[in-house]
Amino acid sequence: MVRKWLVSNGGGLGPVWSHNSRELFYDGLDNRVHVAAYTVKGDSFIAEKPRFWSKKPMADKGFDVAPDGKRVLVLLPTEEAKPETILRVLLNVDSELRRRAPAHRK
Repeated sequence: MVRKWLVSNGGGLGPVWSHNSRELFYDGLDNRVHVAAYTVKGDSFIAEKPRFWSKKPMADKGFDVAPDGKRVLVLLPTEEAKPETILRVLLNVDSELRRRAPAHRK
């Protein structure tokens, strides 16, 4: 049986569950990331009142929660609009550094 529980009175989209904490993140209709802590008791889901993760609206739709549940990847608008923005994301930096600079052996 599928059950539904109300988390937000203001609507929301794109829910993302935190991997290691009891929090549900979602994109509010105001284009801001909201987060609601929750508990589970038996068959009941109990959500606390949602709060803003950031008071700034997102620059673009979509976000993700880091595996540790403490960080959120989101694009926020800048104070100064620039015609071109370059974003570089480094993944697996530790393995790349080990490959380029192997540990010295004694």
